[in-house]
Amino acid sequence: LVGNKATQLSTRGSTDIRLSGAGKHVGLSVTVDIEPQNYMAPTKSFFGAEVFLHSPNDFPADSDFEDTLQPGWDVDFCVTPMPIDSSDSLRRVPLKKRQCFMEGEGTVQSGSSFSSNLCMSECRLRTIVKLCNCVPFFYADFSEF
Repeated sequence: LVGNKATQLSTRGSTDIRLSGAGKHVGLSVTVDIEPQNYMAPTKSFFGAEVFLHSPNDFPADSDFEDTLQPGWDVDFCVTPMPIDSSDSLRRVPLKKRQCFMEGEGTVQSGSSFSSNLCMSECRLRTIVKLCNCVPFFYADFSEF
């Protein structure tokens, strides 16, 4: 990331960034300097960057908003919120029957707040550890597994 906005993003930590509205011309803009001259043993057949848009408490997955940037490209992400709301009476339905967690019910081993994406990531990691007895470098090391 380059420019003043990158500095603001990297120093703000987990503070939410509030925008003045919604739409293509009101959203967040980020500039990525790919710097192909600094690549050593690239893993792709081109110079670029993979960009994942995900919750800060979540592990990015290929199913998330993801795109590849190459020098000179502009990429737009359109995020459509999908709020899920339920009545409190749903809490009385047994978990096995409803097959979903309500706010405050779910926990994941990493200690983060529950999300289905993080739950799936931890499930994949448990399977990898069970089969290979190792943790891939791109996963957080949850020593509880």
